[in-house]
This record gives sequence, structure tokens and C-alpha cells, in this order.
Amino acid sequence: LKGIRGVTLVEMLVTSTLGLLLIGSVTGLLSLGRTVWQDTEANVATLQDARKALNQIAYDVSRSSWRDPANGGPPSPIEIRAGGRRLRFYIPQSIVGNNIAWGDWISYYRATGSNRLVRQNLTTGETRIVANDINSIFFGTLPSDANVITISITARKTSLSTRQAQNVLQTNITVRN
Repeated sequence: LKGIRGVTLVEMLVTSTLGLLLIGSVTGLLSLGRTVWQDTEANVATLQDARKALNQIAYDVSRSSWRDPANGGPPSPIEIRAGGRRLRFYIPQSIVGNNIAWGDWISYYRATGSNRLVRQNLTTGETRIVANDINSIFFGTLPSDANVITISITARKTSLSTRQAQNVLQTNITVRN
């Protein structure tokens, strides 16, 4: 027993300090990883909301027409209203050859006081939320081609780590002539 030596106070302090540094580093990395995960999750959510909105609008708008009602077009042309913040148009009810029976009068807009994109069927009165976290939306036409509707959507969300995730998506939709 005389040859067995114990741990000195200095050795114990050095070992404890190294252990605490290691634990602190691992905790910091885990915290950073959680923050990146939360920020990425918010970014993906905004991207999905914006894509979902664009896909729905593109599907509906691409079926509409600029044509004059006398030439088989809808009862009213496509309307971009409220300074580009609202879009209204007719969608076809049935298509047989070149004959189109126009159906519902549809409107897309961002709901006042919320970040929701709304699809309103003005014919039936049905209102449906298409996407959340939509900070702004703008409708327009190309200067070089009035048959192309341009849409710009900004989706924004605050992540759990209180950072802002934002995505801006734009698309051009060619309207049936």
C-alpha cells in the first residue's frame, strides 16, 4: 500500500476543467445544431407555402382566357386589381372541342390583417385558405406579352429560434388565348 499514490488536488482540478470544457463544447454544438434545425424548418415551411400557393394559382389561371366573350372567352376578362394585390378571373366549367362553358368567378388575394392567401369563389361564395405565412403577393402582366401573368409571392415565418425565414418566389403563367 505504500507504493500506491493518490490523485493530487492539481491533477483533479486540471481533469475537472478539461471535462467541463468538453461538456461545454458539446452543449454549444448541440445548441447550434438545434438552432440551425429550427431555422431550416422555418425556411422549408415558407418555401412550401409559397410553392403551394403558386401551384394552385397557376393551375386556375392557366385555364382562363383573355379572349373576348364574343369569341368564346369568359364573361369578363382577367382582372388585376388593388394595385396588383388581387386577381379575378373565370375558370371553365366544361370544354368540348373549341366550345368553352365558363363557370366560376375566382379571386385570389392576401387576407387583410393576416398572412393567409385566400381563394374565393365569387360565384358560390366559398372561401378557402390556400397558404399561410404569405407576407405579400403581387400580380402583373409582362410588358412584352399581355397573355402572361406574373406572380411574385413573399413568404415569411419566424423560427423557434426567433429568426426570420423568408422566401420570394416568382412565376409567369401563360393564359389561354
